[in-house]
Amino acid sequence: MYGSEFTCFDRSSKSMKIITSQHIPEFDIIDMRFQKFLLGIHAKASNDGVRGELGTFPIILDAEIQLVKYWHRLINLPEDTLLRQAYDNVVIGEHDWIVHVKNILNFNGLGHIWLNPKSYNIDTITSQLRQRLQDIYVQNWHCAIRNNSKLSSLSTLNKQYKQENYLSNIKNLDIRKAITKLRISCHKLHVETGRYRKIPIDERVCPFCPEQVEDEYHFLTVCPKYTDKRNSLYTKLSFYIPGFIAMDLKSKFKYILTCDNPCMVDIGRYIKECIEVRNDGDKNCIGTVD
Repeated sequence: MYGSEFTCFDRSSKSMKIITSQHIPEFDIIDMRFQKFLLGIHAKASNDGVRGELGTFPIILDAEIQLVKYWHRLINLPEDTLLRQAYDNVVIGEHDWIVHVKNILNFNGLGHIWLNPKSYNIDTITSQLRQRLQDIYVQNWHCAIRNNSKLSSLSTLNKQYKQENYLSNIKNLDIRKAITKLRISCHKLHVETGRYRKIPIDERVCPFCPEQVEDEYHFLTVCPKYTDKRNSLYTKLSFYIPGFIAMDLKSKFKYILTCDNPCMVDIGRYIKECIEVRNDGDKNCIGTVD
């Protein structure tokens, strides 16, 4: 079952293998492939974009929490137990995994727990550590999308790190995929295909507007090829947002990609239909949108 925990057993040594950051990337790769499969997007989509849409965290965070919990259990065993005695011997030798536990706690501002572990119950430790790990990850994630030109549209949305509501509220997979692809730049508009072909950004022009760069903003709010469909969508949106028509284009762009009302289905359908129109008029172009 997806999301289930697992334990790795080292048969060669007849002992439990500690899962550390050296092993986790292999599992995270598999996990990320599955998340992209769930979203219906291709394997080269941005990992940061995918995690941001789903609000998920890397497996390494849970692995580190489990490691600390295991350490806390050992340290609280009676001193005359065989397992506790084995632990004490490991501590004397500064075994790698013990050092890793110490580093996890110190790095996350919880060094006091390492110094006096018996003063804290495991629920408190787990809650504080999970919060610290996730806070640091989200902070780094925000920095990553701000510095990633591929995710420039996503960075303008002031997105919170959580699963987006449209993923659960829109049941039609094709409509849902259309929104996802535009939000995380996992599409074949020329702004993206030109990146792969190393074309200067100012030359990644729209097939219908030779003087305009074909990016998400142009595609959704400017290109005259989709004016009729866009006007139809704007009419529907104005019922929910009375001042929508008077908004500037940048505000409309942001609203379309962050809409959280029943119109999100109409928005997804609009994006999907515009993609179809684009492909029909540009079938011989390498940059057709999938």
